[in-house]
Amino acid sequence: LLFKYAVPYVLPFIIGFAIAFMLKPIVRFLSTKLRLNHRFCGAVVILLAYALLALVLWFLGARLVSALTDLFGNAEQYFDIYIAPLLEKINSFTVETISVLSPDLAPQANDLFQGVIQSLQSGIVSLSGNVVGSLANIGAKIPGFLVAFAFTIMSSIFISMDYNQFTSFLLRQLPKRWRDMAFEVKGYFVGTILRYLRAYLILMIITFVELSIGFGVIGIGNPIGVAAIIALCDALPVLGTGGIVIPWILLELLKGNYQLVIGLTVVYIIVTVLRNFIEPKVIGQQLGLHPIVTLVSIYIGFKLIGVAGMILFPIFMQIIVSL
Repeated sequence: LLFKYAVPYVLPFIIGFAIAFMLKPIVRFLSTKLRLNHRFCGAVVILLAYALLALVLWFLGARLVSALTDLFGNAEQYFDIYIAPLLEKINSFTVETISVLSPDLAPQANDLFQGVIQSLQSGIVSLSGNVVGSLANIGAKIPGFLVAFAFTIMSSIFISMDYNQFTSFLLRQLPKRWRDMAFEVKGYFVGTILRYLRAYLILMIITFVELSIGFGVIGIGNPIGVAAIIALCDALPVLGTGGIVIPWILLELLKGNYQLVIGLTVVYIIVTVLRNFIEPKVIGQQLGLHPIVTLVSIYIGFKLIGVAGMILFPIFMQIIVSL
């Protein structure tokens, strides 16, 4: 209930505190080595970190949105140019074959196939419209995101400048008998986050190796570079490997590169099956949980609060077990 209803109202400040906490060692190191004012050093480090993050997100997001808009915005045109002629050839071959076997069924088969073609065309038009509309809705939400992002930046700067004072204030709000527990939870939480990141780094490396081999076998140009980009996206819960490979398969299908479509599909199926098999085991080993417990935690988290729950609930489970 806390995460579902309360956290959204203070999420920018929670993220701001988390970023200030993660960058605290860098701020302390630079402040000590360069003998700079701690408050000044904290503000500069936070701003540089956000600038780098914004640059990366802008570059990747702009490329992804542009590619998806081009793909689905021209889906009907691709259908008319590439897919419709192929379906007509299949239709002609099928009708000719049936007319040899049973001339009476040939007209019915032709009507059936024409209906399938029309249904596919209307389905593609509807899908492309929905996707383009969804991308437009994302664009409409950007102002709200920017407002929350601005509050996140400001909160992380102020927290970083007065980190000790801020954390001491939070600690004083707890009864004395709870303070040792708070430090214990903090230790478990930080350790669990680090192990969780290590688990996903292992999964990302495994995905990179699988994709590199698969792309090399099917003849993709620069297989290592392409595999590295997709492996980085695979670390993102929403995007994943399918967020890149599935649109790629659809694009090649529209272009008529059927051999490449088959190769990419086989590679994607192998990577997905192996990922779904080893992910609970790898995360469970890193967190010290049984794979079944990890799998249950991921699923319950997803059902309760969505993608974020898939990341948070195994961490909470580890903290509960540790306590």
